[in-house]
Formats: sequence, C-alpha cells, structure tokens
Amino acid sequence: MTEAGYGTLGELRRGDVYRGTVEAVTGFGVYVRFAGHRGLITVANLSWDRFDHPSQVVAEGAEVTVVVLSVDAERAEISLSRKDLEPDPLVELARTCLGALVRGAVTRVTPIGVFVRVGPHIEGLLAAAEPHGSGRAPVPGEELDVLIAGINLDLRQVALRLP
Repeated sequence: MTEAGYGTLGELRRGDVYRGTVEAVTGFGVYVRFAGHRGLITVANLSWDRFDHPSQVVAEGAEVTVVVLSVDAERAEISLSRKDLEPDPLVELARTCLGALVRGAVTRVTPIGVFVRVGPHIEGLLAAAEPHGSGRAPVPGEELDVLIAGINLDLRQVALRLP
C-alpha cells in the first residue's frame, strides 16, 4: 500500500475514475494528486473548451475528477483525462443540428475561410470559396446565419455554408 492506504501504481487500471487535487499547472498540462499517486492531464485531455493556457481551465488546489487513460509502471507515469468525463459537444451538435440554420459569431478570419462559433465549445468553417452575401469580408464578433452542412466526428470538423 502507498500513501493514505491506497494501492500500488500497478493496481491502477485504464478507465478508473478518481477525485484528486491539482498540484501544478504548466504550459503542457496539469499535475493531479489522487489516491496517493500523481498523474498528468495533457492539454489535449483537459477540456473541450478552446484555451490558451491550462490555467484558464483549472487552478492549483482545485479538486477535479479524472479518468485514468494509461499507466506506465516502469516509468512511473500516469496519463489522466478530465475531458473524457464531459459530454462531447460535437456529438450533441451532430445529433440535433446537422442541416439546421444557426446563428453564430465569427471567431477568426483566415486564408482558408471564416470560423464561426456554432455551439458551446464548437467552431465551424465557412470555406473561403463560399461567397459572403454582403460583398465584404466578415469580421470577428460579427453574427452570421450559417447552415451546418457537414460534421466529421473523427476529424472534429464542422463544415458551414451560407443559407
């Protein structure tokens, strides 16, 4: 048994869920102390939300619920996820809005097209080849009516068209 009567590293299994405390927040992820162990939540496994730094999602000392993704007993490394315990917003969008007309705010304008927030934690791409009705380029913050034309869950992409 390890600290506080918990099991050894080898007893942890993929899919086990624990409550823990954030010990450190770095640019590449968050270290969590749980069940007498210390694991890492990488940036990719922290949240469905878009963020610039993990400190925008959690703070040191915060309690979090995590799921074990992998355990490398030889290297004493534990990979954790917080995001896997949250519903996938893209699945809900696919279930309820595919083919629907939605209103969203422009978040970015790039050479490949315009990104529009079409739901919580979700941006879609209005391709540059798609003509904009007003004859001018949209700007960040502008509201647009767009059609959700396609969703790819594996690539995590949402294709948009103008109505």
